[in-house]
Amino acid sequence: ALRCVSALDAARWTTLPRSRSGSYSCELVTGNRHGPQPFNRYLETHETFMGQLLRGGFVLHDGVAFEDLGDGTIQASGIIRCEGCICVDVFKLLRIVGGSGATAEVETFAYSYNVFIEGIGNVFRYCSPHPDHACLHHRHAYDVLNGDKSGERNESNEDWPHLSEVINEAQAWHETNAEAVALLLGH
Repeated sequence: ALRCVSALDAARWTTLPRSRSGSYSCELVTGNRHGPQPFNRYLETHETFMGQLLRGGFVLHDGVAFEDLGDGTIQASGIIRCEGCICVDVFKLLRIVGGSGATAEVETFAYSYNVFIEGIGNVFRYCSPHPDHACLHHRHAYDVLNGDKSGERNESNEDWPHLSEVINEAQAWHETNAEAVALLLGH
């Protein structure tokens, strides 16, 4: 069964699944910025950044929940609602690489951060490598203001952004394009 957790909930966990072995066709290479860290610290960091973004006013609601999938994997997923009908659809998989319980070491092995305007279309999306079309981290960019549904993909060996950086990028895009978005939305 799936279980949703918060930082407070994680601190009470006595067991989490142990790490599992397995191979992936497009394995991520992690640097210090995205290296393993204790799960409870990961949750505290997420909640701290989301609290700051909520107080800043652009983010209106954090709908991201963490679920223990029971196979050495924790899923973070949900919608973050922002000003101007902008949303960030978060999907992230963390693998347990050592330990157990709230202090189990976790690291991201797959992610997608899709920024879209509700009812209009995608603005941009960051994705981890995946075998169906890209073996590098990549960013899809859409000209949403002109109806672009297919977008352009740019691959990179560079570091990928943290969720807070994606939200900051979405906010900067919104500030630049707020009038055009309002027209599209009929406001």
